[in-house]
Amino acid sequence: MGKTLDIALCVPSHRGWDEDFGTCLAKMQAFFFQHPVPGYETFRALALSQHKSSGISISRETFREQCVAKKHSHCLMIDCDQTFPPDTIHRLLFHDKPVVAANIATKTVPSAPTARTFDGTPQGKPCYSLGKHGLERVWRIGFGIMLIDVEVFKTLGDGLFEWVWNPKIKQYHGEDWTFDQHCEKHNIPIYVDHDLSNQVGHIGQYIFTHKDVLQPKELKAA
Repeated sequence: MGKTLDIALCVPSHRGWDEDFGTCLAKMQAFFFQHPVPGYETFRALALSQHKSSGISISRETFREQCVAKKHSHCLMIDCDQTFPPDTIHRLLFHDKPVVAANIATKTVPSAPTARTFDGTPQGKPCYSLGKHGLERVWRIGFGIMLIDVEVFKTLGDGLFEWVWNPKIKQYHGEDWTFDQHCEKHNIPIYVDHDLSNQVGHIGQYIFTHKDVLQPKELKAA
């Protein structure tokens, strides 16, 4: 028997949406309604939830509360400075993982991947997506595009999105890393979809992708 699908599209913002993001969102919603999702027998809703705040942690916590209270099956955290293909929801759902995300290229020159694997250091090892396919389990990942099974929120509870000072590197870790740490403590695996990651963009002065990521020498030679 198929599962019930009820997704909350959660978009935090503190300003207006970029038009490229809005276009991608509209195309993704249209694709979702036009194409059945394999493995899900009952469809209830694809609810768009926007929360405007200068405090991103407040927005994330508001979304968590809404998803649990309204009994959504999934939460798609998606930032308003992203571009993505129309079938993004289908591709993330296909993996049937508790937490699966796109590996976003940072808005810096040179750029860097937001995903990290564990190597014993405070920052972890960069996880590159260029030239890779399929899923990879990661240690840390940002919230740019992340699908979360709402059962994860029920397991973890509230207070998941703090900004925390790390004295080892003399920097704050954002709310995404704090959420990742809670998942780690509860043995909830986090994955990145490399195929999707290579098709998303991060809107800045232009749209940053993994082609802007400075690759290590061993990858350049491959």
